[in-house]
Amino acid sequence: MKCQIYKYLGIDRYNEIEKTEVLNPESQIYKFSINNEVKKYKIYPGKIIKEKDINSEYTLYKCEDGAYPIQNQLIKGYEYILFFDNDYIKSIKQLTIVDNKYKPPIKCIPGVRTLKNLISTAFQPVGTTLYIFGGGWDFQDIGASNETRTIGISPNWVKFFDEQNSNYTYKDYNNKNMSYYPFKEYNVFYYAGLDCSGYVGWVLYNTFYTKSLSEKGFVTYAKKMAKSLADKNYGKWMHKIEGTTNYNPNYKILAEELKVGDLISSTQHVMIVLGKCKDNSFIVFHSSPSNSKKGYPGGGVQISAVNIKDSGSINCEAYSLCKEYMEKYFKKWSERYEVIVIPTDVVFDFDDIVPTSGIFHWDLDKGIMNDPENYSLKSAKEILIDLFR
Repeated sequence: MKCQIYKYLGIDRYNEIEKTEVLNPESQIYKFSINNEVKKYKIYPGKIIKEKDINSEYTLYKCEDGAYPIQNQLIKGYEYILFFDNDYIKSIKQLTIVDNKYKPPIKCIPGVRTLKNLISTAFQPVGTTLYIFGGGWDFQDIGASNETRTIGISPNWVKFFDEQNSNYTYKDYNNKNMSYYPFKEYNVFYYAGLDCSGYVGWVLYNTFYTKSLSEKGFVTYAKKMAKSLADKNYGKWMHKIEGTTNYNPNYKILAEELKVGDLISSTQHVMIVLGKCKDNSFIVFHSSPSNSKKGYPGGGVQISAVNIKDSGSINCEAYSLCKEYMEKYFKKWSERYEVIVIPTDVVFDFDDIVPTSGIFHWDLDKGIMNDPENYSLKSAKEILIDLFR
């Protein structure tokens, strides 16, 4: 008997129903097209377990055999074979194959915990993964998605990037149907790109592990990511630094504290330090909704500069290096976007109201992270030359 092929169209009444409804399996209705006809189904919930999310006011509804295992696989526009139990979808098989032919300009080795490999891994999605608010988080929006627990770049990110242009915007209040922003606090496009915490979570997973979907992952709130690694005894976390206050920081002192591979968790953003320059500027990896050359937000994974001497100014070595390497090795991205300089007060926004914000340093003595190539002693320029030679 020939199997029926269903094209997934998304959640019924998306951006109309509230998140509490979306998280209740009995309220979720999924739309598919088959033979040019739209069909609506529910996913088999099994025994529903109610559980309070400690990070929000929401009650989570989990299936007995796991948290939304089917929902975390569905991708809008993809084709599936559906298997039913009465009128419920019991399991699925994806038919759409995404052939990811993109090859990053440098290589990384999954599971190799060295500073060089951490930086190499951070470069993998640069210039080919757009910004999605909630991108890299799972369906239930409490942790890492399948994509950020997968070894290698998700072909879904590359496919989505290739389908867009300079007009892409992750958030458009005037045309919600063409927007990728969760107006009801839930994003059905979480698989299509990465936000800042989703990106850093993917980098960490690919640096620490060699097998996809075998571990819980590292995705958590941006403001908590630096401290979360310290809580795992991976290194040192600092919220207050001697000689500064969180309301009147000395950015020069803060910058001097930074080391290669550090995580910076500000109140609303998280970044990975690539390296510092001789003029005390430095380069970070991050996923940002930076504007395209046409003024639309959504730049995604990129390297950016921080200018300590003159906040926001392009007159620094870090900016020159970012511009040189983004334009040379990530040409398609550079056709749409400009390299940005992040203001120092955004990078070092360690507010006492958010006590988990701060800087994380890897412990190179315990063996959690190693440095056989002496990257901790290299400048940003030396690191870039070494990686791209």
